[in-house]
Amino acid sequence: MGPTATPTPAPTAIPTPEPTLAPAERERAVLVALYEATAGSDWTDSTGWLSDAPVGEWHGVTVDDDGLVTQLSLLENGLTGQIPASLGELYNLRHLDLGQNQLSDELPSTVGNLSGLVRLDLAQNQLSEEVPAELGKLSNLESLNLGNNDLTGTVPPELAELTNLGALLLRNNQFTGDIPQELQG
Repeated sequence: MGPTATPTPAPTAIPTPEPTLAPAERERAVLVALYEATAGSDWTDSTGWLSDAPVGEWHGVTVDDDGLVTQLSLLENGLTGQIPASLGELYNLRHLDLGQNQLSDELPSTVGNLSGLVRLDLAQNQLSEEVPAELGKLSNLESLNLGNNDLTGTVPPELAELTNLGALLLRNNQFTGDIPQELQG
C-alpha cells in the first residue's frame, strides 16, 4: 500500500469588504438622496444637481477647502417629500436651511448627528410627528427655527442642553403640554 494523501481543504471564501466611499463621495451620495427624496427635478432651481460638476457648484451647496459640505441652503425652492435620514451624514454641515418648502413627515433623528451645526431652519414646511430629542446633542447650535409646521407632542426637554442657542422659534405647530421650564427665560 502506498502512502495516503491528505485531502486538500477547499479554499474558504474571504468576504470582500464593502467599498468605503471617500468623504466627498459619500456626501455627494447624500445630496443625491436628498434630491431624489424631495422631487429635485421639480425644484425651482436645481442648477448643477446630479451633474459631474463639483458639489460646491450645485445650487445652494457650499463646501470647504476639502470639498465637504458646510452649508445647504435650499430656502423656498419647491422641495416636497421627506428629508432622508442620510442627511445626518453631512458631518461638516454648519448651516442647514430648508425653510419655506413643502417637506412633510418627520424630521429624522439623524439630524442630531450634525454636531457642527450652528443654524437649523426648517420653518414653513409640513413637518409632522415629534421633534427628535437628538436635537439636544447639537451643542454648537445658535439658531433653531421649526416654526410653522405640523409638529406634535411635547417640546423635548433635551433642547435645554443647547447652551449656545440664542434663537428658538417653535410657533404655529401642534405641540401639547408646557414648554420645559429650562427653555423659559
